[in-house]
Formats: sequence, structure tokens, C-alpha cells
Amino acid sequence: MNTDQSSVLRSLSETSIRRASPNLFERIKYIAPRDSGANVALSDDRSTLTYAELARLSEVFSADLADAGVQPRDNVGIVLGNSREFLIASFGVWQQGAVVVPLNPQLREPELLKCALDCQLRAMVLPTRGGSLAQTLKEKGAPLEHVWLCPLDRDEWIHRDLGGSPSRQTKCLPGVQVTPEWPAIIQYSTGSTGYPKRVTRSHANLIGEFISVSNVLRVTSRERVLGVAPFFHSHGLMNSAILTLLAGGTLHVVHTFLPRDVAQLIARAGITGFPGVPFMFDLLADLQDRHDFSSLRFAISAGAPLSEKTAGAFEKKYAIRIRPLYGTTETGVVCIRSEHGQDVLSVGKPVPGVELRILDDQGKPAAAATSGRVEITSSFAASAYGNTSGNEESHFAGVAFFPGDVGRLSADGELTLCGRHRGFINVGGSKADPAEIEAVLRSLPGVTEAVVFGVPDESGGEKIKAVLAAPEGVSRLAVRAHCVRHLAEFKHPKVIEIRKELPKSPLGKILRKYLMDEAASGGPSFVFDPRSGFRAAADNPTVAAESPDLSVLPPFLRVLSVTDGTVTKSIEAYFWEPIEVEVLAHAYLISEREYSDIEILPGEPILRRCVVLRGKITRSAYAFAESILAANRVPAAMRRELIEGMKGIGELLRSRKTETYRELSAVRLADAGEWAIHLGVEKHAPAMIREYKIHVAGRAAIHIQEIFPLLRFQPTTQP
Repeated sequence: MNTDQSSVLRSLSETSIRRASPNLFERIKYIAPRDSGANVALSDDRSTLTYAELARLSEVFSADLADAGVQPRDNVGIVLGNSREFLIASFGVWQQGAVVVPLNPQLREPELLKCALDCQLRAMVLPTRGGSLAQTLKEKGAPLEHVWLCPLDRDEWIHRDLGGSPSRQTKCLPGVQVTPEWPAIIQYSTGSTGYPKRVTRSHANLIGEFISVSNVLRVTSRERVLGVAPFFHSHGLMNSAILTLLAGGTLHVVHTFLPRDVAQLIARAGITGFPGVPFMFDLLADLQDRHDFSSLRFAISAGAPLSEKTAGAFEKKYAIRIRPLYGTTETGVVCIRSEHGQDVLSVGKPVPGVELRILDDQGKPAAAATSGRVEITSSFAASAYGNTSGNEESHFAGVAFFPGDVGRLSADGELTLCGRHRGFINVGGSKADPAEIEAVLRSLPGVTEAVVFGVPDESGGEKIKAVLAAPEGVSRLAVRAHCVRHLAEFKHPKVIEIRKELPKSPLGKILRKYLMDEAASGGPSFVFDPRSGFRAAADNPTVAAESPDLSVLPPFLRVLSVTDGTVTKSIEAYFWEPIEVEVLAHAYLISEREYSDIEILPGEPILRRCVVLRGKITRSAYAFAESILAANRVPAAMRRELIEGMKGIGELLRSRKTETYRELSAVRLADAGEWAIHLGVEKHAPAMIREYKIHVAGRAAIHIQEIFPLLRFQPTTQP
């Protein structure tokens, strides 16, 4: 710990916490015996875990790591969505003295391989289906020796030995003394060279950030905080999970953001804290029903700029003011706007332990209210990048960090961000680096040049546009397939334009700004459709929400609109790729609303299942489906199999031959709305909604609603 960190930590009135818990696991262990075994640490759709149980399970995993020979300071990748397993694994790794490397589950094999090689991952924690992925990474040179596979629906972890180096097979004794200076986490920040930058922070960094932020938000052990922002991201991990657990509160872990479910959870559980990202607040503000959010004490937004429109709509509906939070992977939290702040453009004042300056082009402090480069000096920051010299726009300079942002400070010290020196593309809160995508596009045979930048989408964020030079001719479908193999889905260009050559200056430099200005003025472009390629973006149809005109539907959906058949095999045959059923929710619960077509009233038991039908090859989301089963309409044995085995409802009924018949209830056209995030389209993209019910033993027992994004099924003559 450097001198600045020590002085800040001493000044933050948490001496007893630091003395009792020099590292992150010890803090949890410190809380556990004080909760009398009753204080709930984690709550999810399976059950709850007390602090004592969380500490015990983390110690069990730490012992497994030691038994497998994972050494202190080894790097362990965690490639999981939000789950109790993510947190058990993290605290277990910290107990063993190893380093947590949280990785986005959306990353494809080449991206994961790049990270595994860069930070020399020795072990990984993956969902059960990731076993073959780990073996492939090992075969391609990653130094992986062990993998733990998590079913995510039961507490049974599977360990696989991938065959490590003989010199590393010695078992390691558990219980290493981890000091505050010990490295705790490695995260990857978007790199301007096309390669993510490795950022390492210590236990002291993370504990210091927790103390500072918890003081600003006045977090106590009575908090009930929503854990819905992704844990692999700094905001989700630090500002929901670590913030709650180190304070002794209860973290409500949400694996998948379903707006209505989250709204009901906030009301039902009396959630007091909601760290989210702008699109979450936007979709909650759009819900037709008004839920009781009166328990919320703070709502903070990070990951992307919060628009005035979204903030205003959310506050108008729920009487809660969202507080923007500004931070970086390299520094942690920098600013949080005051709950009484009046400047709607400001991200607030620096949190304790952070200092800000605005510098002009000569590197001198700028006058108040004058724009310049943002300089951050933070007691919780990393000291350097681990895999780059740091000469890019985002770089360290001595004890300061320059994130590449442009901003201004008011006379009373509030920061307003004005832009960036260079442009990352903010796709729903995930940062996509144009240079990385350009490098991938240029590797496609036939592409000689590529320029990638962000253009506005309908939600106030950005989508990715790519302009390519391909003199020999390259199809847009080939570009899409190439991106699917090499990039996470959020990095895929949604708008692609192919030219014979790109505009250049007399010196041969590509005129990037010319292309961006042309896009803003409505130049020619094409929108991707995974069924048959691309078509002109200007032809995107606007579909009325009432009295659907079936002639506007793509042929495949036109057939579905007049049938009540199952859809999975039909989609497989039509798109000629296998479909996987991605389960978002599967729970036995008490209904909070009426389902009149199956005679369900509020308060009656139901089984609710939400899934996405996703292509295994393209990873395109073709449909979202929600099934509601009247639980008392099927035999008890079948009900147990549905609940405990997480079986598909229609699948089980067909195999048991208990389904009587299906009846189409309704077909309508609407915006993708709250389902947009799961379908990979914009909020106002047109969708077809099909509803039908299944009769069991002659009585309506199952209500099914399916949402199909029209753009996925639209035929086109474009190559």
C-alpha cells in the first residue's frame, strides 16, 4: 500500500473494519460469527445463504483450489453470469491468496484465449456447458491446469484436471496470510490498440473503494441491494456485490434482467439500493404497471451516460432520483452525484480518496467551467497497465490516470463530462473498441481497409457501424459470419457498408471524420438481418401495434401467426442451424397477476419459465418465450419433475402424451420493448407477439407468449 492509500484509509473512520479484515475474504469471515447464523448475505431464485454459509462454502472452494495445487498469486478466471457461484468462487480464490479474473461470459473463444494467454490463467470457473471450451483453450496454448464447472441450479461443482505442468502438481496448503497489498483482481479495460489493457488492483484498493463509496451512500448492514448489473464489470461487482457484502447487507442476485420481474422483486423484497445501467432504468420506466419502489433509498447509474429523458421518466414514475456514478476500471469509482444535486448534466463531486483536475492542451490546470482533459488521482487506482506501455490516450502518468475523457469542473467541484479524446462505442453499457473490431474485419480475406464507429440507436445509446473497402467483393453475410467467430455479440456491427475504396487525405490517411459525418447526415447503409443478410436501413418498416396487417410480416412469421405449433424445430429447419434453449427463469411461485385464459387468479401457484431460442452458430436470438403453467392442473409427480428437473413444459407434456390440444389466442405487432435486451434488437424494433394456450385433460392449463423480432426473419435481396 502506498503512502497516499494509507493516509486516505486512515481518514475514512473505518479503522476497526480494516484491522479486523486485511483482505476481502477476512471481511466476510469477520461478519459471519456476528450474524448468529441468521443474517442473509445472498438471496436468489433458489434460496438464501447466510454470511456463515457463504464463508463456509468459500472456504470449501479455497480448499479445493489448494488441493488441486492452485498457488497463491495464481490467476483464476471466472466466466459466469450473476450467481451465487460467482461470489463463492471469488471469495474462495481470495482466501487461497489467488487472483480473481472476471471475464464476460459473452466473449468468444479467440477473445478468451487472448485473455488466458495474456494473464497466464491457471484455472477457470465456468458453467457446465463450458467444459469443451476450457479443453479447447488448453489445446491452443492457454496454460490452464484446472477447471471447475458449475451447474448453476444446484450446489454440485465438477472439477476437471486438464493436465498441468509436473512441477506444479504439489498440493498447496490452504489459509495463506493475504495482506492488504496482495493483488486481488485483474480486469480488462478496453484498449485503443485493439488489445484490452490488463488492470490489477489490490485488496487495499478494493476495500478502500468500498469504504469511500459506502460513506457517500451511507450504506449499512440493513441494506437490501439489487445485484443485477453484471458482476464481471467493475460497476456490478464493486457497487452492488462488494458494497453490500462488506457492509453486512443482503444482496439479491439477479441472473437475468427481466424488467417486470425486477420491478416485482424491488417491491416484494423492499430493495433499498439499485446499482444499474441506463437501459435498465429506461425499460423499468416504460413498464405499463406502476410498482411500489418506495423502499429504494438510492439508485445509481453507471456504465454509459444517463440521458435526461430516462432519468426524468424514471423519477416521474417512481419518485426516485437516479444518481449518476462515474468511474473507470483503472481507478474504481471517481464521482457520485449528490441526491440533492440540481445540475442534471453533472456526475457529481469526487468521492473521498479521489482528486480531479482538468488540464488544457499544454497540461496546465484549466479555469473553472473550462473544458479540458480529465486527470484522476485516486487512492484506489491501479498503478500501471500490466501489458502495455500506456502511451495511448488512456494512460497512467506518475500517480495520476488519464481516462481519455474531456470534462469541466464547476466552481464547487462538480464534474461534467463533455466527450472523449477518442471514441469507444458504448453498446448498452458495454464498451467496444473500434480498433479491435477494425483489426478483426481487416483479417477477413478481401477486406483491405475498415473503419468502425458508433452511430445513435433508438435508446439514446450507440450501435456499431462498419465501413469496409473490399475491391474484390465481400458479402455482408460473410462479414457477419466472420465477426461471429471472432467477437462477442455486443461488438458485432449492426450497420455495414461496403465500398470499393475509403475516402483519404492527400497523404493517404483515411478520413474517418468524413465517414462519421456522412453517417450522421443519412448516407447509404444496410441493416443486418441474420436470416438472409442485409437490406437498406431506410427500408426498415414501422409496424402498427393494433390490428396487425399480416401482409407486412416475413413469410415465416406469417405462417406462425396462424398456427399453434411448436417453433424450435421450425426455426432450425428455416435457418438451417441448431437452436439452443437458453433458460432465463424457471421457478415455482405465487402469481401476482391474473391469467384469465387459464383461469389463474393472483395468489395461486404457477410454474413460470422464460427462455430465449438462440442459434448455436450465429448466436442470434430468434425468439423470447414465457410459459405459465397452472401448477394444480398437472399430476404431482409431473409437477415435481417440471420444478426440480427444470424440464421444458411443452417437451414434458408431449413425451407423456398428456397434452389434449393447443389453441391460438392472439397475434399482435408491437415494439420489442422490455424483451429487446434478450432479443438483441433496439427497444422500438418491431416484433410479432404470439399467444396460445395448451389444454391438459381437456382444461386450459398453460399460457405461452412468444416474441419474434421481425428483423431476424425479414427476407431481402441484398447479398
